[in-house]
Amino acid sequence: MEDYEATNCEIQVPVFGLWNHKFELQGFGFSVSGTTRNPHFEKPPTAAVQVLTSITHDKYLLLLLMILILLVLGTFMDLAPLIIVCTPIFLPVAKAIGIDPVHFGVILILKGGLGLITPPIGSVLFVGAAIGRISIVDVLRTIWPFYLAILAVLLVVAYVPALSLWLPGVLRAAG
Repeated sequence: MEDYEATNCEIQVPVFGLWNHKFELQGFGFSVSGTTRNPHFEKPPTAAVQVLTSITHDKYLLLLLMILILLVLGTFMDLAPLIIVCTPIFLPVAKAIGIDPVHFGVILILKGGLGLITPPIGSVLFVGAAIGRISIVDVLRTIWPFYLAILAVLLVVAYVPALSLWLPGVLRAAG
């Protein structure tokens, strides 16, 4: 059997014209190392922090504003795209005002679940109506109390961080 010598090779690849990724081929392995980013695509998180903190410096009002923005976006976006698009923008804002990233993640997921039953895109709403063979109007007529309950839970979890952070704290202490 022949012995193969591991060699290193670097390749610069433009991806959609936005970034140049430096790929390193190491022997038989393949890894993505450092990236050089286009500076125009690094500004939205910084701009979001500046814009939202220029409106108010109150942590709770900023949290409410982020929740309202996410609620509006959730009516037009499904959960996965919402997470992918909004996390890089709103997580720096949350960190800047002192919100734990785990707490922000729980808020984002709860809000995303609320968006799944919110028209006009509410995919779970339409699937449920199709399975039950009833109209969307009938579903909305019966679901609104549960919608309000989920909204209330979202606000309680958002403003009482201990509810979403106690389990991670217990797991950190045990590990």
